[in-house]
Amino acid sequence: MTADLVAFLRARLAEDEQVARAVDDNSAPWDGQWAADGRDVLRTVNGHVLARATATTDGRNLPIPLKPGLTKHWARHDPARVLAEVDAKRRIIAQYERAREGRCTHPDDLASAGAVLALYGAVKLLALPFAGHPDYLPGWAPDA
Repeated sequence: MTADLVAFLRARLAEDEQVARAVDDNSAPWDGQWAADGRDVLRTVNGHVLARATATTDGRNLPIPLKPGLTKHWARHDPARVLAEVDAKRRIIAQYERAREGRCTHPDDLASAGAVLALYGAVKLLALPFAGHPDYLPGWAPDA
């Protein structure tokens, strides 16, 4: 079940990375760093406008207001941040796998047993945001 959880997480992280890398936002050389200015405009750090507080419909050119705070939300979840989070989560998974390998090598080491349990709990927490995914298994839910 542990290998399945790790494979599940790796697949979700790969999806997040793919989506983040697919964004063509003209922000080079800042690689996806976005900012919402005080006028509800989402821009790249170099000033390229990605979205405004009003959008237009296809063809009719009528303004459609965006929900308040939406540009700030988008800015906080820009591609650069998503990629940094993917990297951090992959590092946690790698630490867990190294701890498991160490535990197999030294089965009587109680400290390594504690590390494996703690990291397994962290890996289960990393999977929690994906609980609505059809491949998520109920047994992966973290203990209360």
